[in-house]
Amino acid sequence: MDEIRATAAVIAARCLPQANQIARKIVADQHAALRDLPSDMRDVEIAATARHGIRLFLALAQGHQLTGADMQLFRDRTAQRVDEGVQLRDLMTAYYIGYRVIWETLCAATRPGEEEALRYLATLQLNTLEILTATITEAYLAEQSALMSERRETLRTVAHALISGRHDQATRYDVELTPPYHVIVIRISTEKLPTDQPTRAVATGQAIMARRTMRSVQREFDALAGHPVLTLLDGQGGHALLPAQPGVERPLARLATRLETSLGAPVRLGLAHAPTLADIQPAAAQTARVAAITEQNDNPSGVYGIRDVLLDYHLSTPGDSADELTALLAPLDEQLLETLNRYLACDFDRRRTAADLGVHANTIDNRLTRVRDLTGIDLRTAQGILLCGAALTVRRLAR
Repeated sequence: MDEIRATAAVIAARCLPQANQIARKIVADQHAALRDLPSDMRDVEIAATARHGIRLFLALAQGHQLTGADMQLFRDRTAQRVDEGVQLRDLMTAYYIGYRVIWETLCAATRPGEEEALRYLATLQLNTLEILTATITEAYLAEQSALMSERRETLRTVAHALISGRHDQATRYDVELTPPYHVIVIRISTEKLPTDQPTRAVATGQAIMARRTMRSVQREFDALAGHPVLTLLDGQGGHALLPAQPGVERPLARLATRLETSLGAPVRLGLAHAPTLADIQPAAAQTARVAAITEQNDNPSGVYGIRDVLLDYHLSTPGDSADELTALLAPLDEQLLETLNRYLACDFDRRRTAADLGVHANTIDNRLTRVRDLTGIDLRTAQGILLCGAALTVRRLAR
């Protein structure tokens, strides 16, 4: 075996003076296979990398032991190619071409009787190719992941600026902004997630579930838009800015249903329209209120706009009249409040209300009379009905 290694070293030594010629052949074959390579990349960087690879392999054939430093240039070049948008398959094709050219050179330099040494060099090539493939693939994926994380963080920064009303700052980043946008708020009722495990296990499980869910939400929005969407997401939901397109409500409704199925908790999406970048902040505030109201009202999973909750939306910020409205109900105990809520929910049908509460219809009459005596609200009048409904709504939303 020592004799075979010695002969292989001799073959490698014969090829060493041809290193520059071999490198030029590699560059030419790579250009023919891949095309469209910038001249400076082809003539300087790729040629230098080829010469380094050729000399490294010939040194290995002569007994050199491979080190991490030997592979550093390949890692550095891989990071550059990722930054330049070169696909991994094209990068690997370039290296395979280099190996082929080196193999052809070794074959041409082998003399009769040296076939065993040539087979040894073939094995050495396969071993080093395995190491090189792993090194380049790991470097490529690590750099690509870093760039994707950086890009995603940039998109989050831009989304945060737009949602916060700093649209002038948002335009400073290298992100194409194309209003109008659908401004979407995702609200997940995490308090209704299953909790049949110990507290720590529940917290850990919910955290993992939240991350997985938000990745799923991001993918859904990206698929809808055909490109990465501006989002601000966390375990309870968040915001998304989806470029405006018709018919978006149906896929969003399907998304809400799928999320509810996977999480086991209701998912409400608030939706508003922002014609310009300056409109995004007020639209985001509006959709956040819409989504919060649907959660307070225990609405089913789905997509909601302001018109779906218009009365509650209006009453949720009534200014200084809120305290006066809720004060009307202060004299009522929980039984009378529950009766009022059920009476309104049953469209003022006293028999249905009585059946829901498990009492006689006359009991409902007596309780409504008691409400009138305590509050002055007479539910036999339109004014009384409106006033009572408004007061109950404000009270519920405030809670």
